[in-house]
Amino acid sequence: MFKNNNKIGNFELFAIGAMIGNALFVGMGNIIIVLTSQRDTWIVGLLSIVIGLIPIGLLCKIMNYQPDLNLIEKVKYLFGKKLGFIINLIIVLLIFGILLIDIGGLSIFASTKYLTETPMSFIVILFLIPIVFSYHKGIEAIGRTTLFLFYIGIACHFLITTSLFEFVDLKNIKPILMDGWMPVINGVIKFLTYSVIPYISILIIPKSNIKNNKHSTLVLISGYLVTSIIMTIVLFMDMSTVGYVIASMYRYPEYFIMKKVHIVNSFDNIENVFSVVWIYNMVVCAMMGFYYINEFIFSFMKKDNEKKKNIITLIIAVIILFIVCHLYPNVTVENTFMDKTYPLLFGIPAITVVVIIVMMTFFKKKKSN
Repeated sequence: MFKNNNKIGNFELFAIGAMIGNALFVGMGNIIIVLTSQRDTWIVGLLSIVIGLIPIGLLCKIMNYQPDLNLIEKVKYLFGKKLGFIINLIIVLLIFGILLIDIGGLSIFASTKYLTETPMSFIVILFLIPIVFSYHKGIEAIGRTTLFLFYIGIACHFLITTSLFEFVDLKNIKPILMDGWMPVINGVIKFLTYSVIPYISILIIPKSNIKNNKHSTLVLISGYLVTSIIMTIVLFMDMSTVGYVIASMYRYPEYFIMKKVHIVNSFDNIENVFSVVWIYNMVVCAMMGFYYINEFIFSFMKKDNEKKKNIITLIIAVIILFIVCHLYPNVTVENTFMDKTYPLLFGIPAITVVVIIVMMTFFKKKKSN
């Protein structure tokens, strides 16, 4: 069951790339960048689109190296058993941290906007069930599910954006760079750590498992460009429709501005329908993170024992449930962590590990030549 359905197409890879990068923005990255860069958040988005191509390019280099191996196996091949284990452990801890942040933020968002009287444990279980189920079905099922959700999501984004055009007031984004470039630079750093680091989980898919993989590099880059452009549009709409003062008052400014959307006069609270698109992004990120963590643990199993794998998968889900429900911080602590700690605690190890792996691939290639 675990080895079947392990191939995806370029469209599925593109959809995963287009959705996974937005997962940490809902209730976290979005409002933090708004508070950091204020009226210049849209400049943050534009710069991040370009600068983010550098780390995405490094990830593509890793993906293209030894195409028959996933990231865990590539690290073992490059660094040996002991050092490879340490590097793999750092990577899996980063992904596990992102998974906890993602599911925690997802559960808080659902609890705040949809299920206010529902216990947090029930909400987390509600999301864990499809996440665990998707892992058992394999990466092909995850890819097809993501592609379907992407089509819905892109349609929602189009309707939201076109409906908000009439409320755009460019006076709300002026004066530009009133506080200089530092708030923008800080915003770009946070934007990139929120959007790029989750892409590491995609490298659990060997390039050889991607159908027609000659253009997989371009496909992954295209997915990043789409996700970054979408977030740039969201940040621009945050500022241009309601202004910084009002947008900064809400934990979910992206949700608040959708209250202005009216597709048909007879529909009320349509923002509750459209905001589901953010849930889709977070679920896709969680599915990929959960898949990566399980593959890491199973890489130490010498025999392919399906019963043991089922038990381990269930244990991982229970650990996530316990941490999110009992140890996950409140909203204030979460925002402070994502603002001050996350860019350093996650960003520095992530970029360091990625650069080291890329350098090692060049060294190995030169040595073999």
